[in-house]
Amino acid sequence: MKLTIEKINEVNIRVFGDAGCEQELENFFTYEVPGARFTPKFKARLWDGKVRLYSLIRKTLYAGLYQYVLEFAQRNNYELTFNPTDEYPKPLDLHNYSTEQVTKFIYDLDLYGRGQPIEPRDYQISAVQTALNLNRTVLLSPTASGKSFMIYCLMRWHLEEDRKTIIVVPT
Repeated sequence: MKLTIEKINEVNIRVFGDAGCEQELENFFTYEVPGARFTPKFKARLWDGKVRLYSLIRKTLYAGLYQYVLEFAQRNNYELTFNPTDEYPKPLDLHNYSTEQVTKFIYDLDLYGRGQPIEPRDYQISAVQTALNLNRTVLLSPTASGKSFMIYCLMRWHLEEDRKTIIVVPT
């Protein structure tokens, strides 16, 4: 069986093939929302409590899940074809910044808050290192864990590398 991948834009890719492959892909990229059965839509039978990341109708998937499509295809012995003009995220397009490099950079920023030097915590250094090494990632961090500090450190790193940056804040 064969799956074809096309890049739509920087956010979405189109994955299509025969109906059986697409159905398996939808099942692979579907999960149940915890506590969904308590929501009004579920109780009214307007929603089955599942989130489907792959759309069978539009045949689209988030581009960030590209690596999982490759794993899915390999696991199920599907042949993949690509549009040769599209650029996809490379699996080995990762950095290998050491903890020492990141720690030195953060300490060299010499940050102060309320007149006191800010002492970075080990989990903050680890989060910054993970974000830098993986290029694109989601970090889950609880309240009062210094997320703004981590974001600031990441922004400064990218600015020193002459990269364009943007912070999007939901309101």
